[in-house]
Amino acid sequence: MRLTDNNRTKTRSNQTLTDKTSTGESHVKSLTSDKRSSVLFKVAVTEVLQSPYTFAKLKPQDIKGFSQFLKKTVGRNLTISEVEKTYLRTDGPHGGKNTEMIHGIEQNVYHFSNGERDFRIHGYYNLDSYFCLCRIDPHHKFNYK
Repeated sequence: MRLTDNNRTKTRSNQTLTDKTSTGESHVKSLTSDKRSSVLFKVAVTEVLQSPYTFAKLKPQDIKGFSQFLKKTVGRNLTISEVEKTYLRTDGPHGGKNTEMIHGIEQNVYHFSNGERDFRIHGYYNLDSYFCLCRIDPHHKFNYK
């Protein structure tokens, strides 16, 4: 049977691809560039930080570094794109992000600085576009594999 333009048009107009609006996978975290440029950067602590990169290990100077990062990003109401453009560290072995297993879920882990060479924080974006902190690395000691 040969399809003609009439048959093809008729077939296409009657087809519905899907009634689904999402993948159903709760761990999918893809932020489009449009969303990154309009959504404010927000930091969340949603789980215990990975040892030894925790609040308990921070010295007063390290806490100041973290506070500086919050002031420069959240405190200035920067968008995700603005924060990534200014503070995302892209010189690591995997560029600006590294794929890691966090609590059994594969995540794109990003690392940011506060504008200083040493200080880093590591985390991933959740479905609500929050940057979920998983490590505070005030002296840039964490080595990606």
